[in-house]
Amino acid sequence: MSVDPTGQQWLDFFAGGGRHDIAYNMRAVADVAHMDQVLLTGRVGLSASTILTGLSSIAPYWFYGGTTNPTFGFSQHGIHLPVVPLVKWDDIAAVIVKNLRGTLRRAQNGSMLADPGVGGERSESAELVFVVKNADLIASTITNPKCTYLVTHKDTASGQHWGTVPTRLEPDVGPEQAVQLVYLLQLMAEQRGIRIFHVGSKPGAIGSLVKQMYALN
Repeated sequence: MSVDPTGQQWLDFFAGGGRHDIAYNMRAVADVAHMDQVLLTGRVGLSASTILTGLSSIAPYWFYGGTTNPTFGFSQHGIHLPVVPLVKWDDIAAVIVKNLRGTLRRAQNGSMLADPGVGGERSESAELVFVVKNADLIASTITNPKCTYLVTHKDTASGQHWGTVPTRLEPDVGPEQAVQLVYLLQLMAEQRGIRIFHVGSKPGAIGSLVKQMYALN
Protein backbone atom coordinates (compact mmCIF):
# COMPACT_ATOMS: atom_id res chain seq x y z
CA MET A 1 0.00 0.00 0.00
CA SER A 2 1.05 3.58 -0.61
CA VAL A 3 1.71 5.93 2.27
CA ASP A 4 -1.54 7.24 3.80
CA PRO A 5 -3.90 5.59 1.29
CA THR A 6 -7.48 6.77 0.96
CA GLY A 7 -10.45 4.80 2.18
CA GLN A 8 -11.24 3.60 -1.33
CA GLN A 9 -7.66 2.48 -1.85
CA TRP A 10 -7.91 0.40 1.30
CA LEU A 11 -11.20 -1.13 0.18
CA ASP A 12 -9.72 -1.96 -3.23
CA PHE A 13 -6.66 -3.46 -1.54
CA PHE A 14 -8.78 -5.77 0.60
CA ALA A 15 -11.15 -6.60 -2.25
CA GLY A 16 -8.12 -7.72 -4.26
CA GLY A 17 -7.19 -10.26 -1.61
CA GLY A 18 -4.82 -8.10 0.43
CA ARG A 19 -4.27 -8.45 4.13
CA HIS A 20 -2.97 -5.75 6.46
CA ASP A 21 -1.42 -6.62 9.82
CA ILE A 22 -0.67 -4.31 12.73
CA ALA A 23 1.98 -5.66 15.09
CA TYR A 24 1.53 -5.68 18.85
CA ASN A 25 4.38 -4.26 20.91
CA MET A 26 5.20 -7.07 23.30
CA ARG A 27 7.70 -4.90 25.16
CA ALA A 28 4.83 -2.58 26.08
CA VAL A 29 2.79 -5.61 27.16
CA ALA A 30 5.67 -6.71 29.40
CA ASP A 31 5.98 -3.20 30.84
CA VAL A 32 2.29 -3.20 31.78
CA ALA A 33 2.70 -6.60 33.43
CA HIS A 34 5.66 -5.20 35.39
CA MET A 35 3.58 -2.19 36.45
CA ASP A 36 0.84 -4.54 37.65
CA GLN A 37 3.46 -6.41 39.64
CA VAL A 38 4.61 -3.20 41.32
CA LEU A 39 1.08 -2.05 42.09
CA LEU A 40 0.02 -5.40 43.49
CA THR A 41 3.13 -5.64 45.63
CA GLY A 42 2.34 -2.27 47.16
CA ARG A 43 -1.39 -2.77 47.58
CA VAL A 44 -1.77 -6.31 48.82
CA GLY A 45 1.61 -6.96 50.37
CA LEU A 46 2.51 -10.02 48.33
CA SER A 47 6.15 -10.68 47.65
CA ALA A 48 7.49 -9.64 44.28
CA SER A 49 8.59 -13.19 43.54
CA THR A 50 5.09 -14.55 44.20
CA ILE A 51 3.45 -11.98 41.95
CA LEU A 52 6.08 -12.31 39.23
CA THR A 53 5.55 -16.06 39.14
CA GLY A 54 1.82 -15.56 38.61
CA LEU A 55 2.19 -12.82 36.02
CA SER A 56 4.85 -14.68 34.06
CA SER A 57 2.39 -17.50 33.45
CA ILE A 58 -0.60 -15.26 32.74
CA ALA A 59 0.65 -12.16 30.92
CA PRO A 60 1.92 -13.88 27.72
CA TYR A 61 -1.45 -15.59 27.33
CA TRP A 62 -3.79 -12.75 28.16
CA PHE A 63 -4.56 -11.83 24.54
CA TYR A 64 -1.64 -13.25 22.62
CA GLY A 65 -1.50 -16.95 23.37
CA GLY A 66 2.24 -16.96 23.89
CA THR A 67 2.81 -16.16 20.20
CA THR A 68 6.19 -14.59 19.38
CA ASN A 69 5.10 -11.84 16.98
CA PRO A 70 1.34 -11.33 17.43
CA THR A 71 -0.58 -9.11 15.04
CA PHE A 72 -4.08 -7.78 14.47
CA GLY A 73 -4.98 -8.52 10.85
CA PHE A 74 -7.60 -7.25 8.41
CA SER A 75 -8.78 -8.98 5.26
CA GLN A 76 -11.88 -9.22 3.11
CA HIS A 77 -12.83 -12.30 5.13
CA GLY A 78 -12.74 -10.74 8.58
CA ILE A 79 -10.35 -9.90 11.39
CA HIS A 80 -7.42 -12.06 12.44
CA LEU A 81 -6.37 -12.13 16.09
CA PRO A 82 -3.35 -13.80 17.72
CA VAL A 83 -5.32 -16.72 19.15
CA VAL A 84 -8.42 -16.57 16.93
CA PRO A 85 -7.30 -17.10 13.31
CA LEU A 86 -10.46 -15.60 11.84
CA VAL A 87 -13.57 -13.83 13.05
CA LYS A 88 -15.70 -13.47 9.92
CA TRP A 89 -17.32 -10.13 9.22
CA ASP A 90 -20.67 -11.90 9.04
CA ASP A 91 -20.15 -13.11 12.61
CA ILE A 92 -19.51 -9.63 14.05
CA ALA A 93 -22.74 -8.12 15.37
CA ALA A 94 -21.15 -4.94 16.76
CA VAL A 95 -17.88 -3.46 17.94
CA ILE A 96 -17.36 -1.49 21.14
CA VAL A 97 -14.40 0.88 21.25
CA LYS A 98 -13.38 1.89 24.75
CA ASN A 99 -11.44 4.97 25.74
CA LEU A 100 -10.14 6.08 22.36
CA ARG A 101 -10.03 9.77 23.25
CA GLY A 102 -6.71 9.57 25.10
CA THR A 103 -5.20 7.55 22.26
CA LEU A 104 -6.29 10.15 19.70
CA ARG A 105 -4.72 12.85 21.83
CA ARG A 106 -1.42 10.98 22.07
CA ALA A 107 -1.42 10.20 18.34
CA GLN A 108 -1.82 13.90 17.56
CA ASN A 109 0.88 14.98 20.02
CA GLY A 110 3.40 12.20 19.50
CA SER A 111 5.78 11.59 22.37
CA MET A 112 4.78 14.80 24.13
CA LEU A 113 2.29 12.83 26.24
CA ALA A 114 3.03 9.88 28.48
CA ASP A 115 2.13 6.36 27.45
CA PRO A 116 -0.69 4.66 29.35
CA GLY A 117 0.64 2.77 32.32
CA VAL A 118 3.08 5.51 33.25
CA GLY A 119 2.40 8.24 35.76
CA GLY A 120 -1.18 7.23 36.46
CA GLU A 121 -2.28 7.16 32.82
CA ARG A 122 -3.36 3.50 32.83
CA SER A 123 -7.06 4.44 33.03
CA GLU A 124 -6.81 5.81 29.50
CA SER A 125 -5.77 2.53 27.90
CA ALA A 126 -7.91 1.77 24.86
CA GLU A 127 -9.65 -1.53 24.18
CA LEU A 128 -11.93 -3.24 21.66
CA VAL A 129 -14.74 -5.67 22.34
CA PHE A 130 -16.29 -7.57 19.44
CA VAL A 131 -19.85 -8.72 20.04
CA VAL A 132 -20.04 -11.87 17.95
CA LYS A 133 -22.55 -14.37 16.64
CA ASN A 134 -21.74 -18.08 16.60
CA ALA A 135 -19.53 -17.68 19.67
CA ASP A 136 -19.27 -21.44 20.18
CA LEU A 137 -17.86 -21.93 16.68
CA ILE A 138 -15.41 -19.05 17.08
CA ALA A 139 -14.23 -20.43 20.43
CA SER A 140 -13.58 -23.80 18.83
CA THR A 141 -10.97 -22.23 16.52
CA ILE A 142 -8.80 -20.79 19.32
CA THR A 143 -5.26 -21.95 18.70
CA ASN A 144 -4.16 -22.15 22.33
CA PRO A 145 -6.31 -24.08 24.85
CA LYS A 146 -5.09 -21.77 27.63
CA CYS A 147 -6.90 -18.89 25.93
CA THR A 148 -10.43 -20.27 25.63
CA TYR A 149 -11.61 -17.73 28.22
CA LEU A 150 -11.12 -14.96 25.64
CA VAL A 151 -14.44 -15.82 23.99
CA THR A 152 -17.42 -15.45 26.29
CA HIS A 153 -20.73 -17.21 25.58
CA LYS A 154 -24.25 -15.93 26.12
CA ASP A 155 -27.59 -16.76 24.51
CA THR A 156 -29.57 -13.77 23.33
CA ALA A 157 -33.27 -13.26 24.07
CA SER A 158 -34.15 -15.19 20.89
CA GLY A 159 -31.75 -18.04 21.68
CA GLN A 160 -28.88 -17.10 19.39
CA HIS A 161 -25.41 -18.15 20.57
CA TRP A 162 -23.64 -14.83 20.87
CA GLY A 163 -20.60 -13.78 22.87
CA THR A 164 -17.72 -11.33 23.08
CA VAL A 165 -14.09 -11.30 21.99
CA PRO A 166 -11.90 -8.58 23.59
CA THR A 167 -8.56 -7.23 22.52
CA ARG A 168 -6.40 -4.36 23.71
CA LEU A 169 -5.29 -1.37 21.71
CA GLU A 170 -2.96 1.05 23.42
CA PRO A 171 -0.39 0.52 24.91
CA ASP A 172 -0.15 -2.89 23.23
CA VAL A 173 0.05 -1.03 19.94
CA GLY A 174 1.30 2.54 19.59
CA PRO A 175 -1.22 5.40 19.49
CA GLU A 176 -0.80 6.01 15.75
CA GLN A 177 -1.24 2.31 15.00
CA ALA A 178 -4.26 2.13 17.30
CA VAL A 179 -5.92 5.02 15.46
CA GLN A 180 -5.22 3.35 12.11
CA LEU A 181 -6.64 0.08 13.42
CA VAL A 182 -9.89 1.73 14.50
CA TYR A 183 -10.07 3.64 11.21
CA LEU A 184 -9.78 0.45 9.17
CA LEU A 185 -12.26 -1.28 11.43
CA GLN A 186 -14.80 1.50 10.91
CA LEU A 187 -14.14 1.50 7.17
CA MET A 188 -14.73 -2.22 6.80
CA ALA A 189 -17.63 -2.32 9.26
CA GLU A 190 -19.46 0.49 7.49
CA GLN A 191 -19.43 -1.50 4.25
CA ARG A 192 -21.19 -4.36 6.04
CA GLY A 193 -23.64 -2.52 8.27
CA ILE A 194 -21.79 -3.42 11.47
CA ARG A 195 -22.41 -0.86 14.20
CA ILE A 196 -19.53 0.61 16.19
CA PHE A 197 -20.13 2.05 19.65
CA HIS A 198 -17.70 4.33 21.49
CA VAL A 199 -17.64 4.37 25.28
CA GLY A 200 -15.42 6.08 27.82
CA SER A 201 -13.79 4.70 30.94
CA LYS A 202 -16.91 4.54 33.11
CA PRO A 203 -16.95 1.19 34.95
CA GLY A 204 -19.53 -1.21 33.59
CA ALA A 205 -20.17 0.74 30.38
CA ILE A 206 -19.22 -2.17 28.12
CA GLY A 207 -21.12 -4.77 30.14
CA SER A 208 -24.26 -2.67 30.16
CA LEU A 209 -24.13 -2.15 26.40
CA VAL A 210 -23.54 -5.84 25.72
CA LYS A 211 -26.49 -6.83 27.94
CA GLN A 212 -28.73 -4.50 25.95
CA MET A 213 -27.64 -6.13 22.69
CA TYR A 214 -28.35 -9.61 24.06
CA ALA A 215 -31.79 -8.49 25.21
CA LEU A 216 -32.69 -6.99 21.83
CA ASN A 217 -31.58 -9.92 19.66
